[in-house]
Amino acid sequence: MSILITGGTGFIGYNFINVWSKQKKERIINLDKSQYTKLQSLEVKKNKKHYFYNTNISNINKIKLILKKHKPRAIVHFAADTHVDNSIKSPMSFIKNNIFNSSIFLNEVFNYWVSLKQKEKSKFRFINVSTDEVFGELGFKDKKFTEKNSFKPRNPYSASKAAFDHLCSSYFSTFRFPVITTHCSNNFGPFQIPEKMIPLFIMNALNNKYLPIYGNGKQIRDWIFVEDHCLALILVLENSKIGEIYNIGASNEKTNISLANKLCAILDKIHPNEKKISYKKLIKKVTDRLGHDKRYAINSNKIKKELNWSCNSNFYENLTKTIKWYLMNKNWIKEVSRKL
Repeated sequence: MSILITGGTGFIGYNFINVWSKQKKERIINLDKSQYTKLQSLEVKKNKKHYFYNTNISNINKIKLILKKHKPRAIVHFAADTHVDNSIKSPMSFIKNNIFNSSIFLNEVFNYWVSLKQKEKSKFRFINVSTDEVFGELGFKDKKFTEKNSFKPRNPYSASKAAFDHLCSSYFSTFRFPVITTHCSNNFGPFQIPEKMIPLFIMNALNNKYLPIYGNGKQIRDWIFVEDHCLALILVLENSKIGEIYNIGASNEKTNISLANKLCAILDKIHPNEKKISYKKLIKKVTDRLGHDKRYAINSNKIKKELNWSCNSNFYENLTKTIKWYLMNKNWIKEVSRKL
């Protein structure tokens, strides 16, 4: 038996492989075009049950061969372009990768599922890993997003994810293809590409560069440690019913400016500046992002109630753990940064 994941050299996909490997004995088939990281830089290569294919998910012939050879019982689809700033600079790239290429992959998996025997077909699952950003923005006093919120994406990235979510839903409604979609809040943790806020700020602080805060810095995000997200995804894969949608959040709402200050305070304590000057001095407000959403917040009551999931880990302990990981892996940061 095996599961196939896409985007397994990316941030969440790679962490998922690590978490899965500690809990399960099944083979992992990893499909990724390896845009940022080299396979040899991933410890997961040491896992003899890990099979890596350096290919785009739109390569129809390759996908057919991989599915036929490994016969996965489930797919976890992480592969996507994810950075909002990049989607504003290059919308068509996100449309191509997150809608067109993912649609090609979905249809090939659907064809594979159709070819399975009835028993295998009934057990098969396709987990579509999406984002809370498809719901748009919340006001500061609005209730958190539930699975019943309408989609109101406000940038090319979130719109591209919303489009693919709709397509997945259509394959379930029309063909009963066993899709389950998850919407998660902002992830943080080891192996995150340093174009995202937390690793960017850590990297900039260590290089005495300013920490850019968009606008007034009062935008709010709900932060979840990546391992907690991965554990939730395993529960969804193993226990949820087909066609379901789950929101996954940690109820850790932080303004961008408060997060930056806390990150600097932790760095001041565990890795003080040589001149004993607080890293907070590097925080600098810059011109706000176009269409910047005020707030995201996830209501996770459904997954807690139906799948008995809980997120009890401490945000600040995990933030400290994350900072320490980056301090110990400066060469990894340099390698990845060259490809951004």
